[in-house]
Amino acid sequence: MASAMYTYVYYMHYSEDTSVIKLMVAAIWLFDTLHVSFMCYTLYYYLITNYGDLLSLEYVVWSFPLFVITMVQLYVILIFWLMLILNVASFFAYKIYYLCRRKVRWMVTAPIVGTLTCDGKGVVR
Repeated sequence: MASAMYTYVYYMHYSEDTSVIKLMVAAIWLFDTLHVSFMCYTLYYYLITNYGDLLSLEYVVWSFPLFVITMVQLYVILIFWLMLILNVASFFAYKIYYLCRRKVRWMVTAPIVGTLTCDGKGVVR
């Protein structure tokens, strides 16, 4: 599982991060592991155990609703993470704007604000 490897590498290289970030990484790893496990069991149930049995499609295996719930929880955590990143980047842009001389303020902060709203190709997200 790639997420387990990334989590291990994160904890080995970024041990000085705050407890909140470490907890968020652990939560993402936990929900991703559960999500993959439930998805694998659902696929195994329908594609291996009940292969060719069309009546099994009328029954929802127990892991499918949990698969959907863990997927939603992962999206909620990622949205929170993106909001945090946006707030930090906005604060950074504000501080640079505030510290720059009046004549070059917008020339310095406009690229920073542009990277907050565009994906590098000029497409607003």
